[in-house]
Amino acid sequence: MLYNYFYKFTLIFFISIISINLTLSKDRELLNKQDNLSTTPNGPEVSFFSESFESGSLTPWTSVDETSVPPQWHLSDWMAYGGSGMSWWMADPTFGTNGGYDNSWYQVIDTDPIALSGLGLQLSFYQRYSVEGSGGEPAGYDGWDGINVRISTDGGSTWSVLTSPTPAYTATSLYSFGVAHGEGTGMPGWNDTQDTWTLTTFDLSAYDGQNVNIRFAFASDEAYSTNDGAPSFFGWQVDDIMVTNSSTTLFSNDGTSSQMTASNNAATGADLWKIVANDASDGTYYASCNNSSDTYEPNMQNSLTSDWFYLNQYSSNIYMDFDLRGTWSDNDAFPAVDFFGAFVQVQGESVLRYVSNITGDAGGSNYVYSDASDTWLAFSGTYSVGLIDLTPLKGSVIRIIFIFFSDEDAPIGEAVQIDNVQVWADEVLPVELTSFNASTNNSGIVMLNWSTASEVNNQMFEIERRNDLTDYATIGFVEGKGTTSEQHQYSYVDKNAKTGTYYYRLKQIDFGGKYEYSSEVIVDVKGPLTFKLDQNYPNPFNPSTTIKYSIPENGHVKLAVFNMLGEEVSTLVNGQFEAGFYETNFDASNLPSGAYIYRLEAPGSVQIKKMLLLK
Repeated sequence: MLYNYFYKFTLIFFISIISINLTLSKDRELLNKQDNLSTTPNGPEVSFFSESFESGSLTPWTSVDETSVPPQWHLSDWMAYGGSGMSWWMADPTFGTNGGYDNSWYQVIDTDPIALSGLGLQLSFYQRYSVEGSGGEPAGYDGWDGINVRISTDGGSTWSVLTSPTPAYTATSLYSFGVAHGEGTGMPGWNDTQDTWTLTTFDLSAYDGQNVNIRFAFASDEAYSTNDGAPSFFGWQVDDIMVTNSSTTLFSNDGTSSQMTASNNAATGADLWKIVANDASDGTYYASCNNSSDTYEPNMQNSLTSDWFYLNQYSSNIYMDFDLRGTWSDNDAFPAVDFFGAFVQVQGESVLRYVSNITGDAGGSNYVYSDASDTWLAFSGTYSVGLIDLTPLKGSVIRIIFIFFSDEDAPIGEAVQIDNVQVWADEVLPVELTSFNASTNNSGIVMLNWSTASEVNNQMFEIERRNDLTDYATIGFVEGKGTTSEQHQYSYVDKNAKTGTYYYRLKQIDFGGKYEYSSEVIVDVKGPLTFKLDQNYPNPFNPSTTIKYSIPENGHVKLAVFNMLGEEVSTLVNGQFEAGFYETNFDASNLPSGAYIYRLEAPGSVQIKKMLLLK
């Protein structure tokens, strides 16, 4: 069965999703692995990731017991009370925007024993917090994640929630404490966000004459945390903790490490992922989340994570699928059931993306799965999600994560088993272009440079240029490298760009005639500031040489060559020209060796240079 963890907005929404997917789970029984073949796109396939576990080892996959979380209460100067010093902070500072928490945490920090006596006994502290708010809880609960303060009168063996704080608790029954961590209904606490430091007090008069410990307790449920869709949740901060009577201070901690002990209070599960031989979906081996008795353990949150791998940005469509089976069962109502989830993580992001909502849309469907077939079936043929479309992530580095969750009940059946994990594209375009840029030296020359990370069947690049008044036209060609996995650098020089704005693009053509266009780059070619005649090159020459010149204004231009007697022997240019950079070729095949003068003339300007013809 497939359930939606769509951020728990309303109970009505939950019920409708469960009802819909009860029908979908019946469809699952009609599908088998052969049926699933019809969901795979036709055409040539290129594999980006393939894992059938035939090495007989989990490596390079990583198995982690996510319930085995180290203590997260620590001293920090981030947003500390009073603007300086240290405050106690319940968070992993590497999570989210500023730090925060993950799913299924139960983190506490306890004071050393405090002897209470006297009149006016009171606990006071300053706090700020940001955790999941209320909305859509099951019956009996009015909040999801939350925090509260507790007291023990027997040295920490048992704890009771302190009630009637000022300001009051915002929820009377928190799901995180009650269901996710098995404490039942009626566990009050604060939730949502209190961003400013707030003085909070409790009356401790009822405990006069007793030795007590005070506990600050935080709990999160199985979904929607800093690391799962809410990067702004920063957890809980506490400072200036004091226990006083009307005349003296009995306990004080203003952000120092003494007299406080942090711990993980969550029930730990197990790390069970391993490789099993025989009866695999494909080959001999598969990955199983079961113990030696072919079942699993209570309170599990056991993840299996692949290596990072790259999704080629020049792929047309990218898909993922895998085979699975399992017979786990839980007679309770969702969400208090055993289930597994399939996720993708993009490198650089802390939040996991559900494979049913690969774009991470806030209104998308975040499905988890409370059952599976008892025989091997493809994921795409087992649940209504179908073939997993990773196309929106092309160009990203990603990894795959499977997580099996169980609650505190005695396990029933076998946990999830995974085999034949595949990520592929139906086609990859032949060239992976990593850069393309244009620059000018303001001498009428534009330099184009581009690089490729890999090439497949690449015949050539065709260079195309346009301006604001013309369409793209081909101005040159550069030969490709065929097929290569090495990085290559390319360049092309456009010597014929006049003053103005130009747009360039590459047309990559393979040996079969298929082609793809790059994005375009833009360059502004500035006009010359001065009238200038350059020295010919080469010089001396035989029999031809190139003469470059620039004119700053539109007008009539003449470029002519003279012998040493002052006789004009060749007219190279004679006409109207726009301002810009120019070059022309002088062929002296019919002239004798010797020195010659070349003269550039424009309205109000004349320049002369000498050149030498040697035959």
